[in-house]
Amino acid sequence: MRGWRVVVCAVALFVADGLAVGGGLAHAATRPNILVIVTDDQRSGLDAMPATRGIFKVEGIRYPQGYVTDPLCCPSRASIMTGRYPHNTGVKSNVEHPELGVGAASALDASTTVQRYLDQAGYRTALVGKFLNGWNFSNPPPYFDSFALVNQRHDYYRNQVSVGTASAGVTSSFISDAYNTTIVRRRTLGFLRSQAGSKTPFFLYVAPGAPHSPFTPEPKYAADTFGLWPGNPAVFEADKSDKPPYVRAKSTSLRYGRWTRTRQYRTLESVDAMVAAIFHELKAKGKDNNTLAFFISDNGYMWGEHGLRGKDVPYTPSVRVPFFLRWPNGPLAAGSTDRRAAANIDIAPTALDAAGIPIPSSTDGHSLLTDTKRSRQLTEHWCNTSRCLYWAAERTGQYHYIEYYDGPNFDTANVTFREYYDLGADPFELRNLLRDGDPTNNPNLTTPAAHLAADRNCAGQACP
Repeated sequence: MRGWRVVVCAVALFVADGLAVGGGLAHAATRPNILVIVTDDQRSGLDAMPATRGIFKVEGIRYPQGYVTDPLCCPSRASIMTGRYPHNTGVKSNVEHPELGVGAASALDASTTVQRYLDQAGYRTALVGKFLNGWNFSNPPPYFDSFALVNQRHDYYRNQVSVGTASAGVTSSFISDAYNTTIVRRRTLGFLRSQAGSKTPFFLYVAPGAPHSPFTPEPKYAADTFGLWPGNPAVFEADKSDKPPYVRAKSTSLRYGRWTRTRQYRTLESVDAMVAAIFHELKAKGKDNNTLAFFISDNGYMWGEHGLRGKDVPYTPSVRVPFFLRWPNGPLAAGSTDRRAAANIDIAPTALDAAGIPIPSSTDGHSLLTDTKRSRQLTEHWCNTSRCLYWAAERTGQYHYIEYYDGPNFDTANVTFREYYDLGADPFELRNLLRDGDPTNNPNLTTPAAHLAADRNCAGQACP
């Protein structure tokens, strides 16, 4: 239990156009509220989100080198909640693959999550929106005092919703035809309104479905345009002979990239309005300055770079995400840019650090409130719902080194292909300096391979 004081208390129920809220142990008001907003499949940038940009970029801290540990929904979200890499959470896919030793939501040890530590330290914990892929909606998400699970099914207007509390379990489950982001916004605002006058700090995890496919916008945004995207050199890559076979087989065009960008941006306009409403409510209740808020996506998205679409690949647009922190009462300078390599595994330890809770030794990430700098960034991937693609990669400010594997055993014995990019000279990853797939021909590349071999099995503070 790491010495946490477990508090048993009566549950008060609030139904204010939002979540039913469980009671908790009151603590000093100096401890910050903690808000985590997680979008779904949003690549780096806030171009279609002026309100969010103003709130987080102007009033917060921007992390332009913000990455995810695995560019796939369920593993990434588990990393956000635990501060650990997928190889340590065991959550390596969106679906269960027991025959491959690859787990999804059921593999998560909820007792090691940020919500558990905060809940047992007296925070009032709440979740609105998406939890983990494949989660059984008849089960309460562990260590959330109150929750409104919202999962878009066929499009943004067919949502499975389950509402309840930790003490009562799921009290209501239904299909809603309201727009996904609208449901998440209303439930979130309902929770915040229920906190008016409360001295108990809260942890609120908000996860809308946007901008995930099928990219269905609200009618009021359905015709919006955002200028003609010119693409980038990776979209126009003519020679892919140095890329692995799955990349050479794809030919997604600039036209598709533009189509996807426009449709994702339209859905993000609704998220932008939601974020503005959340912070308006926080300010109205006098809680905005002492709320530590994060904005991040679970993974990026390819708009035709290297002929690819979607996610689950190691290239930059797939793994780099919008990453922002805001805490006016905190120690960090507002309106600044932090160029350290940041990762989704840093959110949990940062939240615990801000709350004055010791960071467990099993945590792989680092608190962004300290001056810790990682010299390299690990990303890894096993299976998506439709295919298994096994790879691990190491990124520094100078290079990006990638290994692909023949199966879930990530070791040098089953490496099938390697890539190495000089990011200084080649930021769009056009020239694989290992086009023959064999790093032994270049002894200067032994260090990245050695680092990757160590990091893909790392744990705790031994991790980068």
